[in-house]
Formats: sequence, C-alpha cells, structure tokens
Amino acid sequence: MMDEQTQVKAVLVVVALVIGLGLGYQFGLTRVSDSNTLPSMDSGLTVLYLYPSRCVDCSQKGPGACDYCNSYYDETLLEAVSQELVVPINWYFTSFVSEATLVVAGGDADEFGVGAVEGKYGIANTLCAVAEHEKSCLMRDKELERVESCIEKYNLTPETLIYHYTSGECSHCEYTSAEVTQYQRESGKPVYWIDHQDPEQKKILDECFGAFTNLNLVPQLLCPRNGLDLTGRSSVNQIYSFANRCEGT
Repeated sequence: MMDEQTQVKAVLVVVALVIGLGLGYQFGLTRVSDSNTLPSMDSGLTVLYLYPSRCVDCSQKGPGACDYCNSYYDETLLEAVSQELVVPINWYFTSFVSEATLVVAGGDADEFGVGAVEGKYGIANTLCAVAEHEKSCLMRDKELERVESCIEKYNLTPETLIYHYTSGECSHCEYTSAEVTQYQRESGKPVYWIDHQDPEQKKILDECFGAFTNLNLVPQLLCPRNGLDLTGRSSVNQIYSFANRCEGT
C-alpha cells in the first residue's frame, strides 16, 4: 500500500499528465480558468483547484445533491485570491474529486500535497502547509488571530470546539449531537453548540468563522485554534480524534 505522500504524488502526476496531454475532456477535467496568464506570478508553484463536476448547478438536482459542495464556486473570487497571494491557480471541474481540492507542487519546501478547500483560508492554509508559501502563511496566521479576537467577545477560547447543527430535520445531526454529548460527558472538555434554527446563536458563525468553511454544512465541528473542521455524521471516536488534532496532540 502506498504511503500518503506517494498517493499525493501519484494523484498530482496523473492529473498533470492528463492536463498536459490534452486529455482532460476524456477524463472528466474541464478547464474553468488559467491564472498562469495573470501578470507577475512567477511563484515556482503548480496549483490546481479541482472542483467536483457533480457540484456544478447541484441546487437544481434535488435534495442532497449539494452535500459537501462548498460555496467557493466563483471565478472572480478565485482570481482575487490568486492575485492577493501572487500564486497562479488553475481551476478545473472534474469527476476525480468528491469535494473541492487544492493540488500543490513546488515552492520553498519543494513538496507535493493536497488539501480540502472551503474558502480563502483553506487555500492559504494548504499553500502554507505544503509549500511554505510566505504570503499564504501570513494570510493564515492573520485569519487565526482575527478568529481568536472574535470569539473572545463570546467568552470562548481557541481550544473550545464549535459544534453547529440544526434542530430541524437532519438525521445526521441527531446522531452526531448524541455523540458530541457523550464526548463532553466523558472528556469534560468544552463544546460550544450553535443551532442554525436560532439566529442569535448563528451570529457567531457568520461573524467569526466565515473564512473557514461553508457554514451551511451541518453537522460540523470547528476548531478555532487551527481552522480544522469535521463535517458530516461523526462518531464519538472521530470526535476524540478531531479534538486531539485541534489541541495539536
């Protein structure tokens, strides 16, 4: 079995070959934009933004079709991020991925890597973690500082897990809420609950966590300390694992 880095490299090589050979159409890759044409962007990075084909116009395909599709689906937004970070980002629709994914190669660390992308923070975080890209690291750190300052107004610390869900019809929320309750009871650690049905509770999501993720996805746990998220039906064991990652252990 291939290790994670080998798998990442294999994905990148396959995608690069498909694009380079002009076989994107046959392999479900459709180019949306090519930011390499933007001026003053000699970053030494190869960056591909892969957006699931199934998510295109998913709102017109019935209930559940947009699950795990993020809202970062706008060519103007992506180009603005590319300009801000001075990194050329090539955008493709593809059936290769089930959620929006950034594929990165090169940079100061000369590494390969992939990361899920829910918004500008996700792009910056992946570029920083994989390629040690200076502007991306600065953007990531600035956003984490803003979040910490924001949640202080609600008497929360960066180590507090944020759990948002809906008390409306949502079977995954019912299951995960019970697992979160068990985690709190066993661990004694704080979790801040936010019900989408309560506009007052939901304010903290919009005010503090908008850059982290698509806030319409529930159930979801967020870590203010590092921007990680755990989305969808989650067991108590998964929650413990996520909490450890949030704490950096």
